[in-house]
Amino acid sequence: MTTLTYVKPLDLQPCKVICAFYASTTYGSEYRAGLEFIRFAASIGFDIAIVADLEENSTVSVLETEAPGIRVVRIPSPAKKQATLYRYSDLFAQTIWHLRVARWLRRQPITIGSLWIQNGASPWLPLVHYFNLAPVLIWGPVGGGEPPTPAMMQRLPWKARLRESLRSLVEQSMLSGKFAAMRRYEAPRIIAMARTLAAQLRLSVGLDTVIPVIPEILDPLGPVHLCRRPARSPRMVWVGQDIPRKNLPLALDIVDAD
Repeated sequence: MTTLTYVKPLDLQPCKVICAFYASTTYGSEYRAGLEFIRFAASIGFDIAIVADLEENSTVSVLETEAPGIRVVRIPSPAKKQATLYRYSDLFAQTIWHLRVARWLRRQPITIGSLWIQNGASPWLPLVHYFNLAPVLIWGPVGGGEPPTPAMMQRLPWKARLRESLRSLVEQSMLSGKFAAMRRYEAPRIIAMARTLAAQLRLSVGLDTVIPVIPEILDPLGPVHLCRRPARSPRMVWVGQDIPRKNLPLALDIVDAD
């Protein structure tokens, strides 16, 4: 007769997790930022990187090759295409994705020591539901685009001005809610970083401490040496979305002024 003996498994060491909605070796902006922060996290001993299953995101195998030693997990996003995210904003998709990430983490048989909400750390995205998952919560770099200056606001159509005003109102409202939650006794230790000067000011005031500004790109590209040829009709290349806050008309005015 065989006797089965239950042996309690040894407690595992707390693991470190980084969440990045975007991460790609072939796309720029937030995609490249996610990749570079995952690389950095792997270099300092993070164990798990959670990314969305966007079509433009790199595969698990590619990301694990780029960031040796880290396990990559893909959590489904409601929207898969970048064109859809640009057209309707990624607010809804990221909100649902963050809720799914938190639910997935709660179901895992692991102890989390540090949880880093890196890519997609915008002021209006959910954060409080991560509070009970780890004693240390790293948040950031936080911030969207810088708000338009007063002079720029005067140049924008009234619909764009209204959109920017509402955007600022929602951002401040969501930040205020997060600051109130962080002051509760059950909140974890929060390590916040800002992506923009505007975000730094709001975070520093709300958290009553000096918040550092960390750039979106950790590894700037090296200089590119071009063979320049004089042209009678130079062309301007616009990189980015053609939306009011990018202020393409101002760039065209500057070019025309020459």
